[in-house]
Amino acid sequence: MFKNAYFVKPTLAIVASLLGCSGMLQAQSLTLARLNRITELPKLPVAANRAEVTTGVATQPSTAVSYTQAVAASPATGAVYAVDCSTGYVTEASAEEYADAEAASAVSSNAVKVQRPLSPQTIGRPGKGPGEFDDPKGIVIDNLGNFYIADSGNNRIQKISPSGTFLLEFGKSGTGKEALSHPYGVALDKNGVVFVADTNNNRIVKYTSDGTYLSSFGEKGSGRGQLYFPQALTLDSAGNVYVADFANNRIQKFTNDGVFLTSWGEVGSKPGQFQYPSSVAIDSHERVWVTDLMNHRLEVFTEEGKFITTIGSFSQTAADATGFNFPRSVAFAPNGDLWLAQPGIHAVDRYRVSEGR
Repeated sequence: MFKNAYFVKPTLAIVASLLGCSGMLQAQSLTLARLNRITELPKLPVAANRAEVTTGVATQPSTAVSYTQAVAASPATGAVYAVDCSTGYVTEASAEEYADAEAASAVSSNAVKVQRPLSPQTIGRPGKGPGEFDDPKGIVIDNLGNFYIADSGNNRIQKISPSGTFLLEFGKSGTGKEALSHPYGVALDKNGVVFVADTNNNRIVKYTSDGTYLSSFGEKGSGRGQLYFPQALTLDSAGNVYVADFANNRIQKFTNDGVFLTSWGEVGSKPGQFQYPSSVAIDSHERVWVTDLMNHRLEVFTEEGKFITTIGSFSQTAADATGFNFPRSVAFAPNGDLWLAQPGIHAVDRYRVSEGR
């Protein structure tokens, strides 16, 4: 089992109004129930002469969650992986779905710790060679289980097989059309096209799944379609691209080809405002969830940018289940559970999302 992984009673509930330009549209309640918190992940031995994947049980040597920059779920297996920039490892946080009935029982009674058998997977090691990572920042997993990892310090994207074998890399340090400069985010569309947040070059770059350059869009600035330190991105079911425009304190929405559609947000701490949006994810209802890093909260919007609700507030300690501490990355597993990386408390949390009207 994961050390320091435990279940707690639901404690975080935010009831808000869904507001539009004409006023109140409808009342909506969104509730997050924290199911477990992981503060240590398995760190399994890696061969000294080459990067490889190793698997085993979670009772083997582990490492504290340090600065998890991104979380992502496998669409095929539901396994959730965490990217730790301080260690250079990509580590499996869950191997399969929890049994819902058992988990619900544990949450409601707070009596037993329900854990299912695990076979965790750790990928890579620190370094600059194939299958090695330097300050990894982002991750996405395709329908076949292949990993695409934003190896930021090495200015490249690496593609790794489901078994952990290095497949290919693309990108090189620089500002040219096929170059990357500290890429943070990576995402896929339904056709397997790879979208990269080329953070220091202030643009989004598109590649085929084998690393062939296709196109790019965006440039440094604060105007429509311009970007300033974009850190993460995701796509909706129609293939539209949502970019966490970090230093511009907004979300921008583009077509799949990079045509600007709309944007929302500005600097501040009021509802709908941001202080450095660091990641963006879309749930099964096409709602847009944003980690508002310095405001220590999640904000939820419609796909057109209308504000729905704000969830969370600052929490100093890992024991406090009612708030957040520098929420960095949000992702949804296939079963709808929300996973949140919080480097401020060195933890990865898993929540059940409930709603009512």
